[in-house]
Amino acid sequence: MGSGWIKMHRSVLDWEWYRDRNTCRLFIHLLLTANHKENEWHGIKIQRGQRVFGREKLAGETGLSVQEIRTALSKLKSTRDVTISSTGKYSVLTICNYEKYQYGAPAKQPGFQPDLQPQINHKQEVKKKETTYAQSADENTLFAEFWKAYPKKKSKIDAQKAWEQSKGDSIFNEIMAGLKQAITSPDWTKDGGKYIPYPGTWLRAGGWMDEIGTSTPKSCQTCRLYKDQCQGKEEICSAYKGAI
Repeated sequence: MGSGWIKMHRSVLDWEWYRDRNTCRLFIHLLLTANHKENEWHGIKIQRGQRVFGREKLAGETGLSVQEIRTALSKLKSTRDVTISSTGKYSVLTICNYEKYQYGAPAKQPGFQPDLQPQINHKQEVKKKETTYAQSADENTLFAEFWKAYPKKKSKIDAQKAWEQSKGDSIFNEIMAGLKQAITSPDWTKDGGKYIPYPGTWLRAGGWMDEIGTSTPKSCQTCRLYKDQCQGKEEICSAYKGAI
């Protein structure tokens, strides 16, 4: 194991774990100790870029504690730099891009090149997904009708997600009936609609199923002063009984 060499590209300086002393140290150690060709161990084939390991053994090889090894491995697994398969007797660690790191690549790009692409793709995928939501919000006729009717037009993408989670298309009539009642409710009409919830919040809470009290009779002049206070409180509204 003490002979030979590995390749390492300067792009390691941009690797997200480069400044994490323990994680970087462990990964370089794994590059140095992984099989450079297929081999057998106790009758088990260990492929190029793999090695049999134990946390205590790695701790002894690197000078790190077992807990530091466990933490570093967890980080490397979370970014898909390594994978681990375990049985009751042994564990095999695989360096995910070993061929990319150590294959005889052109001289301009040799050796260890941390795979930064998955992170870039993830950000692009999130942006693409949000764009798709925004487009589908316009294309989805039933959601578009709900959006048009909802008085607070905020966070449209979130509202579209909530619509899908609530299976809005299948209960469209119930949602619209509940929305029609909510729009005229005292909570939504007071203070210029200040307390109207965001559409996504309302959908996730099942707001269309809320029980909305009946409106106060328009012919009751006192109720216009007390708004919703006099309904059910006839003692403060001398005109209430007469109005109904």
